[in-house]
Amino acid sequence: MIPGYFKLLALGALVAALIGWGWVGGKSSERKVWQLKEAAQVAAQLAASEKARIVERELQQRVDDANAALQVEKTKHARIAAALKRDADGLRESIAKFASGPSGDPQCAATGRAVALGELLDAALQAAIGCAIRGENDAAIARGLYSSWPVGGK
Repeated sequence: MIPGYFKLLALGALVAALIGWGWVGGKSSERKVWQLKEAAQVAAQLAASEKARIVERELQQRVDDANAALQVEKTKHARIAAALKRDADGLRESIAKFASGPSGDPQCAATGRAVALGELLDAALQAAIGCAIRGENDAAIARGLYSSWPVGGK
């Protein structure tokens, strides 16, 4: 026959084993819940990171497109500026030839040419002033539109 205290000791060990098994099982299910939450957070972070990469690529493409358009405009403007410089140089030469006139020309003919040149240059100056005023007005309108344009708009 088994003494009573062994029976009590065996019963205590059995109760302790059951409590330990419940404790470990509870911790395990708790760990699974935490792991599921952590996996959901990691998935959300990966999705947000991928979305940020896509937005960054789109913005970089917009910057690259704008830079390419800027280079095209710079090339176009350089071509136009060179053509205008050639025209201005040609006009200066024509004015100088006209003003000097043929050799041995009388004084009154030179005076007439000077008056004609003065009138032409005055008309050109008035036209340039008008263009400058219209350009400044257009620039003011463009600045107003640009300052009122919503940020990030296309």
